[in-house]
Amino acid sequence: MTAPIQNQSDENLPRWIKASFTGFFENTVNASITPTPPFSVTGYSLNSDENQDHIEMRLMGPHEKDNSGFLVLELQISFLMTFRQDNVKDMFTLDRWTGVYKDVLRKPIEFFKKGNGVEDDDSLIGCFTLKQSKRELIRDDRYGFLDGNTPIQQATVVATLDTWLPWS
Repeated sequence: MTAPIQNQSDENLPRWIKASFTGFFENTVNASITPTPPFSVTGYSLNSDENQDHIEMRLMGPHEKDNSGFLVLELQISFLMTFRQDNVKDMFTLDRWTGVYKDVLRKPIEFFKKGNGVEDDDSLIGCFTLKQSKRELIRDDRYGFLDGNTPIQQATVVATLDTWLPWS
């Protein structure tokens, strides 16, 4: 059971969420993709050629709401996948990547107080799950080749997640 959050949002929540999600996806997803493409979070360098296969995670949020004694955190997570068609012979690599990410997004994603600060004790804060709605739960879009001269394809996988944390 997670400890209740005080009646104010913690300034560390965005950092803890980003750190937890980065670790989760690096460990969980990359274990399912062979060979493993470089993984990055927006704002961090891939230290690689921009034309190289890679997957970039973007987090929008968390957006906060107070709901009858709960702090509701909602965020949108997206993955931009770039695949160089001539790097491998399998033309379905991008489709496999999107399938793996969609599958993992259906699982609960725990987030912890990760970091090196005084308040960062690696304790569990909560668990994000797909936000239940009448709209699409997970969306994937394939953009095909960037242009006629470059054999690079891109796709995205986007989902909205939320969690309810008790206020104290």
